[in-house]
Amino acid sequence: MSTLIQINSATSSGAKGGVHTMVPFWGIFNFATSAQLAGNTTTSMFLSNDQVIYYPYIPNISYTCGSFNIEAVTGVAGTQGRICVYTQDANGLPTTLVYSSANLNLSTAGLKTATTSFSFIAGNTYWLAVQSSGAPHVKSISSSGLVQVWNYAVGGGFSATAWVQAGVTFASGAPSPGAPNSFTLQGVPLITMNKL
Repeated sequence: MSTLIQINSATSSGAKGGVHTMVPFWGIFNFATSAQLAGNTTTSMFLSNDQVIYYPYIPNISYTCGSFNIEAVTGVAGTQGRICVYTQDANGLPTTLVYSSANLNLSTAGLKTATTSFSFIAGNTYWLAVQSSGAPHVKSISSSGLVQVWNYAVGGGFSATAWVQAGVTFASGAPSPGAPNSFTLQGVPLITMNKL
């Protein structure tokens, strides 16, 4: 007598090889997910005026995002932010703008929410981005909790955590296409996603 044993691969269970959001998360209780890889403590950072920071998000599961969130740690008068999502080009750079939130007021402390119904597809690489006006103070993911976008080994080694696009006038809207012209070795603004 022979026995058939079925082994469920990642593909058959719905996972597609992403490195973020490894397991389905529950929409009830307002649980959220992010691009943070480890359970390390979040920190905070000041953003720069008229700048966009892009960092990769590769979900392991498909889901519909009901809201994007960013947290102002302390209010900085006159500051605003915008949460964006980009797809990538053949060179692995953020290019096509597929989502842009309304302007979020970061001049007061607290969680700022952009309601949506954006669908993430498992295994696809997205670039989460924050565009800033003024120098808002926001919660962030430390560099140790991020996928590195490239490593420069000369002179001791540096790991870039995100692409940066400087000189983007906030009033003109989110850049489309994205066109990074710099990089950072530091943490990035924490964007959380709640399931619809």
